[in-house]
Amino acid sequence: SKEIHFETVGEDTEVDRSVIELLNDPLVHILRNSVDHGVELPAEREKAGKKREGSVQLRATHQGENIIIEVVDDGKGMDKEKLIAAAIKKGIIASEEEMRGKNPFELIFAAGFSTAEQVTNVSGRGVGMDVVRRNIDSLRGKIDVQSVLGKGTTISIRLPLTMAIIDGMVVRVGTERFIIPTLSIIESFQPTLEDIYTLEGEGEMVKLREEVYSINRLNRMFSINDEKISPTEALLMVVESNAQSACIMVDELMGKQQVVIKPLGESMKKVEGILGAAILADGSIGLILNAEEIISLCSQV
Repeated sequence: SKEIHFETVGEDTEVDRSVIELLNDPLVHILRNSVDHGVELPAEREKAGKKREGSVQLRATHQGENIIIEVVDDGKGMDKEKLIAAAIKKGIIASEEEMRGKNPFELIFAAGFSTAEQVTNVSGRGVGMDVVRRNIDSLRGKIDVQSVLGKGTTISIRLPLTMAIIDGMVVRVGTERFIIPTLSIIESFQPTLEDIYTLEGEGEMVKLREEVYSINRLNRMFSINDEKISPTEALLMVVESNAQSACIMVDELMGKQQVVIKPLGESMKKVEGILGAAILADGSIGLILNAEEIISLCSQV
């Protein structure tokens, strides 16, 4: 029997129930393959200089406009050459040349790739993986496989954040309300006049302790009549994404709320700085801000 240490990371990442129902079978299948065919028997692991106990991790994180779900094992990995040879034998590809510049691990998703022989020689990860990919496609997601022979395999599922439930801070700018994902917020503060200055080509800046941030006025970005003309009368919220930071200027914090992200219609899909929309507690609509895009737009506003 195998010794497995199973760990989950990011249990607080939430998605809509309908997504969970569609994800359940694919995830069970991927986890089963990791345990059955990825992680070796204790004696094999010892021989390879590994711990007797194998590791399987299920990770979930928010990343930009996506939810990333990963199943990571430290098993024997997959052999690219064997995968390609097996695919040629099954008639899935005509020659090795066909895979030039492509990820050979993608072959495990081909319909009919798995046979009893491959379960033995290749690792068996192809069993039903074509069905797994179809389920992920139906969620408008992408699935990717990376593997290092002798080290292990990572299978990543990337889903659009429009499938997610997030914690957000509802803010008011003039008569409009926006939602800023809580994960993006570092802190909020009211600056003094001495903290504010303008740099040519950089726009408005604010100093907070020893850090300097660009200020993004949402009223200018979205053409809103704002009550607060000066940052000293308003609130500045420090937001962060991909190790980049900036300040968003708002009139008022209205409290936290958990919201389901709704996709925008075709006409608004290309509006920079907006991730989606949500129905607020009072039934009105609020736009969800995309911190990553807001930060990149700071120097342009």
